[in-house]
Amino acid sequence: MKQQRYFLPVSLIKFQIGNLTIDYPGDLYSLYLDSYAPKYIRQIIAKWERGKEFTDRDYYQLIKKVFANPYKGRSLPEAADLAMICGVECRDNQLCIRDDARQEVETKTLRFCLEEILSPYTRPILEQYFPQEEFNLGYWQEQINAGRLELDQTVKIAYIFTLYNYLWDQEAQERYGYFLDYYQTELAKRVSFIKQMWENRQPGEGLEYIPIFEDFSNLNPEKGAFMAQVISRILKSQNLQPGEKKIIEEALIRHAKAALNCQDEEANQIKNSLITPVVSEIVSLNKSQEFLRAAQVCMEHKLFNSALNRCYYAMLRAARAVLVSFGYCKPWRGLNLRPVETHEEVLLTFQKVLVEEKGLFEPEQLNFLRKALQKRLVADYADLEIKAREASQILKQAQAFVSRVEEIISTN
Repeated sequence: MKQQRYFLPVSLIKFQIGNLTIDYPGDLYSLYLDSYAPKYIRQIIAKWERGKEFTDRDYYQLIKKVFANPYKGRSLPEAADLAMICGVECRDNQLCIRDDARQEVETKTLRFCLEEILSPYTRPILEQYFPQEEFNLGYWQEQINAGRLELDQTVKIAYIFTLYNYLWDQEAQERYGYFLDYYQTELAKRVSFIKQMWENRQPGEGLEYIPIFEDFSNLNPEKGAFMAQVISRILKSQNLQPGEKKIIEEALIRHAKAALNCQDEEANQIKNSLITPVVSEIVSLNKSQEFLRAAQVCMEHKLFNSALNRCYYAMLRAARAVLVSFGYCKPWRGLNLRPVETHEEVLLTFQKVLVEEKGLFEPEQLNFLRKALQKRLVADYADLEIKAREASQILKQAQAFVSRVEEIISTN
């Protein structure tokens, strides 16, 4: 008696082969599991069909088998019938999987099973970020709307990367402890990023997966400038939550550190076109805002020399952030992501580009920055004390300067 399967794949087509009626793909999946699957895979699927709880080892073994031998498309003759296309044949009145289709059937079957097993954890994430959309992670189906097809495929790639990375990221396995904790957290941050890409597209711009949460080697050097534009646009979005922003920034900084250890031509191309400009802008602006808050705290505690020091560096970092946003980005030196430039270089470039050429800052604002530098030298090195009035004045100028930088960056 034929076993009743717990999973119910959508019937795509029915056809005859000999005296047998085949309901594709369900009958093919059952055939593989009953007659071809390794014993340990049958045991895992049987556990699922009985509603038993999976162990992390069950998930790991199933995912590993899914990605163990990715199949290549078969060469089919023009006169191929449905049975040949689906990968089955009849031998001695028994339905069999064709030898040349064995790997294809195995991969499709196990991907479907894995999707069904994970569905209770996948669907809530997709519904949270795309409540109006329906996704089918098992089939690369065509969609009527080209943009909708791109979204469907991008989510599929995020799903696949999430699973694949679990096999090789030992650090992630240890950090999360349990597979389902890993899976839900990692898939959610990828889908969240896709939502931001989807909502922040420019007119006529396509959608494709940007692997910022994956290994550095997965980044495409030819897409560096495009990825930099997309990521920068997302980070400036008003809809981006602080927690989401932090996750993206941390991923980019990990890439930056990895880039410094790669010296081949492709790695340098990615570093120069994507990693350096995006990370430099993020970190410079974040530090500028942090230094400004530190200056305010110092003022409250009457630490006027320290307040002056923090005001100057808040303005310097802000100046560097806005220069990077316009493409004026210096390379890093050493392994600690330190840019190769002096304070005076920043000030001179700021004056030439943003004051004189683009007119985005008034000469007075440049004077604020230079005055802060002069006072910072007194605060740090001279045998003189910065007075409360001086520190208060510089703090107000620094606040106005950083505010103007934030305004320009947000609209650039």
